[in-house]
Amino acid sequence: MTTSTENPWVERFIPLLNRDEIRRKVEVRPQLFADYEQLSAVEATKELEKRFKEVFFPSGQCIEILHEWVGLALEHCRHHYRGRREFLAALYGKDVPLPDFNFPMCLTGLAGSGKSQLLNALGRLMPENSSFTGVDNTKFGLESHRVLTVKVKGSATVILESLTGQSGGIPELTNVARKRSYRDGWALLGIDEFQFLTQSEKANTKLMQVLMSVCYLGIPVVYVANFSMLHKLLRRNQEDRQRLLGNVWGLFPESPTSSDWVSMLEWHKSIAPDIFVFDEVGDAQAIHQLTGGINRAENKLLIIAFRRALESGQAVGLRELETAYKSRDYAVYRTDIELLSKLPLSTVLPKANKDLWCPFDISPRFDSEEVFSVKRQERVGEAALEASLNTAERNALKALSKPSPKQKTSKVVSIDKKKSQVEQLKEDSAWFDENS
Repeated sequence: MTTSTENPWVERFIPLLNRDEIRRKVEVRPQLFADYEQLSAVEATKELEKRFKEVFFPSGQCIEILHEWVGLALEHCRHHYRGRREFLAALYGKDVPLPDFNFPMCLTGLAGSGKSQLLNALGRLMPENSSFTGVDNTKFGLESHRVLTVKVKGSATVILESLTGQSGGIPELTNVARKRSYRDGWALLGIDEFQFLTQSEKANTKLMQVLMSVCYLGIPVVYVANFSMLHKLLRRNQEDRQRLLGNVWGLFPESPTSSDWVSMLEWHKSIAPDIFVFDEVGDAQAIHQLTGGINRAENKLLIIAFRRALESGQAVGLRELETAYKSRDYAVYRTDIELLSKLPLSTVLPKANKDLWCPFDISPRFDSEEVFSVKRQERVGEAALEASLNTAERNALKALSKPSPKQKTSKVVSIDKKKSQVEQLKEDSAWFDENS
C-alpha cells in the first residue's frame, strides 16, 4: 500500500491509540474442536494443545501494555520524522537524527505468563508494511517494527547482521542499522527468548552486549526478560542497571475474581464444551488455586484432564481438574505453584528459587483488580514481621491463627478477601500440604 499523507510515519499509528481497536486486532478467538472423537487420544490431545497456543485472549493488562508500546512508537515518529522534505534531507545527511542511545522497556513476569504471546500479538497490531513517494519521487518502504528471537548462538554481531543483512564489525553494522531503521521507519524493536543467554556468567556478558547494541540503534526497544535474567542484570555495574532496568513492566497472573480470568476460562472451555463442563464462574477461584493464575499452567491442567477424559469417558469438572492437578504429568507445575504460595513466608526458598520472584517491587500500572502475584509480594512484609518474633511470641501467633479441626475434603480453598494476608498464605500452604 502506498500512502500519500504528509507525515506517513506518524499517521499510521494514530488509529492504534484506541484500545478497542487494539483488542480487535490482536485477539484470536478459540475454534470449536468438534471432531476429536475421530482422532486417537494422542492426536486429539496434540490438537487441543495446538488450539490453546493459537488462542490469544487480550486481558486488560495486555491491552495497556500494547497501548504503551504503540505510544512509544508514535512518540518516536513524532520526534524524529517532521515531514517528507526534512526526512529526505536527514536521510542523505552525514548522520541520521536519532539519539545515540535509547533506554529500553523491559517486560517481565513468571514463566508461562504470556510474555512471548504478547510480543507475537504486537505483530498483528502494528501497521502493515507500506510505502510512500518522497519529494524527489523516490519510492521508500515503510516498516513499523521488527521482532527478534535470540537463539543459543545469538550475539551482538549476529543480531546486527540479521537487522542489516550484512556482515562486518559491530561499529560498522550499528551505523548501517541506524541508517536502515531511519530510512525504513522502524518505530519499535522487540527482542525475546533471552533465556538462551542466561545460563552462565560468561553468557551474562554476552547478554549485556546484545542489549546495549540494540539500544545504540536509537529506536525504542522492548525486551522480554524472565525473573532469572533480572537477577543477573542486577549484578551488573550501576550504569548498566540504570540503562537497562529503568523501565520495567510486569505481566502478572490475573486475579482469581477478575472478569478477565473468568473470560479466559470461558474461551478455553468453548474449544471442547462437551468435555469441559466445569463452571467458569463458580469454579474460577478454585481453578486459579490449581494453576496460580499462570496461563501455561492453566493450559497444561486442561490438556491433562482432557486426555484423561478421552480415556475414561468422564467429562471434566472441578473434581477431574483436581485429579489432574495431583497427576505425575502436572508435577513440575504443581511444585512451582506450591512454592509460589510459600515463598513469601520463607527466608531460604527465595535464595534457591530466584526464577519465581521479581527482584523489583513493581505493581500494575493500570486500573484493575489487584492481581494475585502482587498480593503475594505485599505479604512479604507481614511474613518478615512474623519471622522477627521470638519463640514465645511466634507460638502465641501460631495458636491464634491455627484453623479449627475439620474433615478433609477435596474442595479447593478459595481466597477470602476478609482474611489477613498471613492467614491466607497459611491456608494456601495447608491446602497444598494436605492435597499434594
